[in-house]
Amino acid sequence: FSQDGKGAGALPIAIPQYVLWTDEHGERHPMILVQAEQAPDGSKMVGLLDFSGQASLATLPEIELLGAKKPH
Repeated sequence: FSQDGKGAGALPIAIPQYVLWTDEHGERHPMILVQAEQAPDGSKMVGLLDFSGQASLATLPEIELLGAKKPH
């Protein structure tokens, strides 16, 4: 996630893995984490896919990491 062509690099998080993303309404959605980077401003950004293939962008605090094995 670069800003003005600059990025701070990847976060040390296993990718891909299952996550729960909490949206702005407090609803939790199962997603797959496909990207995790630190932006130049220090924010930790993640790229997510839902199970239909729709991409979303979120911040690290908005997700709960569930690991690489499919949760029950």
